[in-house]
Amino acid sequence: MAMCWLGSCSPGSDGSWTVIDGACLPAQLRVILGAENGDVHVAGYHAGALAGVLLQGEDGIITSRQCPFDLLWDYTFVAMARGREGELWLAGSAHLFRVEGDDWDVYPAPEPVQGGVTAAAFMEDGKGWIVGQSWAGPRIYRFEDGQFSEEAVEEGLEDVSLASIIMLDDGTGYAAGARMVSPQEGVLLARAGEAWTMVVLPDDPVSIGPIRDLTWAGDGPEYWAVGDLILESEDGIPEVVTFPYGEDFTPRVAAFPAANEGWIAGFGTEPVYHLRYNKWEAVPAERLSPNLAEGSERTWLFDDVNFASRRNGWMIATFIDCDVDGVCVNGQAMLHYDRDDSTRSWIPDRSWVRPPDTGEAAPEIVPTAVTVEDDELWIAGDSSPAELAIWGAPRTYRELDGNSWVDAGIPAEAGIRDIKFDDQGSGWAVGSRMVDEENVNGVIFHWDGSSWEEEPTDAVNSSHWELRGVDWGTDGVIYAVGWRHHLPLVLARVDDVWEVVPCDDWGGSTALLDLTVDVDGVIWATGTTIRDGGASEGFLVRGDTAGFEVYDLRDQGVECGDPSDPYDCWTLLAIDAWEQHVVAVGESTMFQFDDGELSKTRTNMTLVDVAHAHDGRVWVLAENGWWVPDDGGENWTVHRTWDSRADEGAVLRLLKAAPYFERVIGVREFGNAGLEPPYSAVTFDPNP
Repeated sequence: MAMCWLGSCSPGSDGSWTVIDGACLPAQLRVILGAENGDVHVAGYHAGALAGVLLQGEDGIITSRQCPFDLLWDYTFVAMARGREGELWLAGSAHLFRVEGDDWDVYPAPEPVQGGVTAAAFMEDGKGWIVGQSWAGPRIYRFEDGQFSEEAVEEGLEDVSLASIIMLDDGTGYAAGARMVSPQEGVLLARAGEAWTMVVLPDDPVSIGPIRDLTWAGDGPEYWAVGDLILESEDGIPEVVTFPYGEDFTPRVAAFPAANEGWIAGFGTEPVYHLRYNKWEAVPAERLSPNLAEGSERTWLFDDVNFASRRNGWMIATFIDCDVDGVCVNGQAMLHYDRDDSTRSWIPDRSWVRPPDTGEAAPEIVPTAVTVEDDELWIAGDSSPAELAIWGAPRTYRELDGNSWVDAGIPAEAGIRDIKFDDQGSGWAVGSRMVDEENVNGVIFHWDGSSWEEEPTDAVNSSHWELRGVDWGTDGVIYAVGWRHHLPLVLARVDDVWEVVPCDDWGGSTALLDLTVDVDGVIWATGTTIRDGGASEGFLVRGDTAGFEVYDLRDQGVECGDPSDPYDCWTLLAIDAWEQHVVAVGESTMFQFDDGELSKTRTNMTLVDVAHAHDGRVWVLAENGWWVPDDGGENWTVHRTWDSRADEGAVLRLLKAAPYFERVIGVREFGNAGLEPPYSAVTFDPNP
């Protein structure tokens, strides 16, 4: 799926709408309004900040409308209508808006319902009605010439909440909702003159349940009401309609573009039903989600449906997809129905996965290391990265009080790749600093509880080297791993002196990227070799202060196949141990060593980090979420996933997890032209 940060994008080759990110996104869409010429508007709220969102579509392109956030902050749009002059009318949580071009006229709702507007209906001449909730129950107001006038509502409705209203030009109208008792009872009101009175329901109000939506049949005055039961009225008196849906379906919204044709959508795995020629038919699930993986199941929750004509309609919904292994992903979709299309089916036009909560604002850096010490987050990165492995403007920060950041005290010219603390608060940080345009030298810093001091590294004796990982061994020995002149590098600090430890090479351009220590005190380090021709192979070394030897995975029957097949080659980026259990992860592959027994799991993800939780469970960080492998890695349970969007920026990828998965960091990029810097770190709490 293509991605666009500003302006607009055309549909991709798969026919789906492209992802548009502008000042109004990401969004939770609530209402949709289409036109016969194919134009569409969709509105809701900003998922991260509860600010109003308005999108528009024209000629197969979806763009975000300019949204005056000083007016739309803390609002959700609940209704839309289009006027005769092409203007757009919207109802928000506490205001009406008339939108024409870039101009927004604002009409505050009456004080009793400010913050509680729940439904609205607009006439083409600018007249309208709004429904609001006050402490004394529902209130209904007529809107005309920029003024609101309250209409009388039958007494005894203090415990009623109204969710929908429909109106005709002649003043005929209905409003519906529920009496908020347990169980909820359906309520239907009709407008007689300028007063609203209860309509006698054709069945037990508990059986009818909360009435969630009202819609006219064609141009009215026949109407439909959607509750747990479906009601139809041709003469003002509603009747229960026999409706052939199963027990796993709950009706929610409806549209009837003609008296003899309509659609009802709701909650379930088969969530859309079509009435035509007096016959109801379920829309096959594969028409709503044609690209769903084989064996997966999608459960829908539809929020709105709108038809400009019987040949052209729109729906918006949220959904959850679960695959055969029980891994589930949440998302949102906008669907378009075009009867003139040869498939005569619903086509998903846009879908995305809900973004994560971003928590506190993290530093404006591309992060490279993270750890948690005494409930404080330490994070390192670069605020102006140049090329891979060459620092631009490295920085290291320390989080205080959960939401403020201070300089960590590591010299600004030093870029940090790993930070570790022991139980007594002593810490180590390793990385590198630039020497010139072509060379870097590794650095090691020690934290004594109050400040960082750089350690001498004269033993390396190289003009081009870097350290990537640091950890404790046994008997007070500290180990650091990295590379020098394309060869693996291991350092050990014995008796307060850092020395180079002999380490086998595996051929090619090699770097050690991470290390861990198992229950027997053996140090494991993982790395990647780039061989002739560009094929990447992960490799492992094991050892102690006497030296490190390659653990040849090929001796265990693990081969790297054709480089064109990413699932038969691998890199190894991270490693972690818990008692006898050692796990190494990388591109598409996870290796597990359980008491010496090796097993390999291939995935379709890039695995970037691994850690054992406090209870010994394995947590694996992929670029789009964190995962818990079960049954020896055969099944994966997703703990949380999202697409590449986050509040005020796009999460490009996740990078690293603190020990025990207490924190996860990634990098997000902003789309605003000229914004400096154009990216920042983003932190997440996976709550393992």
